[in-house]
Amino acid sequence: MFHNLRSDISRKQYLKFAEIDDNTIAWVNSMDLKRAISNDRIITEKAKAFALNLGITEFKGSKGWLVKFKKRNGLKLRSMHGESATPNFDPNLVSDFIELIKNKISLYGAQNVYNADETGLFYKMIPSKSVCKTLNLAIKS
Repeated sequence: MFHNLRSDISRKQYLKFAEIDDNTIAWVNSMDLKRAISNDRIITEKAKAFALNLGITEFKGSKGWLVKFKKRNGLKLRSMHGESATPNFDPNLVSDFIELIKNKISLYGAQNVYNADETGLFYKMIPSKSVCKTLNLAIKS
């Protein structure tokens, strides 16, 4: 007769860092409920923080640990699309932030505010003579 050697009790005895695993999966689940975005790096850093809090100094949070952690807990990378991808937020915080931004802009004037949202449009763009002329830059021909 075979016994299940991988029961929850034996798993905790088998895993060297079972307490880190338990804390990390609990955190991952709580972030999932909040629809927070997480990735491999965030999970690894959180596991290292748990190790530090538990006084475990030999935990490295290696790529191998992460792969096995995800396999043990059935975690897979998922992409969220559409309205379901929108995280829950507090409308009061958003309105407070908008008010703060309006106050900052009023200190400097709208003409002195740079819209960083458009930076991606110009990144890696080959400069033209008209753009350089507008920006007072010299082009070597």
